[in-house]
Amino acid sequence: MLQAKKERIELEWSQAKLARVAEMHPSSVSLIENGKMTPYPAQIKKLTAALDWQGNPEDLFKEVS
Repeated sequence: MLQAKKERIELEWSQAKLARVAEMHPSSVSLIENGKMTPYPAQIKKLTAALDWQGNPEDLFKEVS
């Protein structure tokens, strides 16, 4: 599971809600979370801001247990 997905789940947000907050298409969020798409720099910035991620943005897209 990507750290981004873990953060979303901890916030109790659906993928649709994260997509709305990040101003992204829900399918893009799904593809990124499922490792089927590498996020573009603009998408990284949007997701980092939406999740209020304070760490290294690249860490948000690493696998965690």
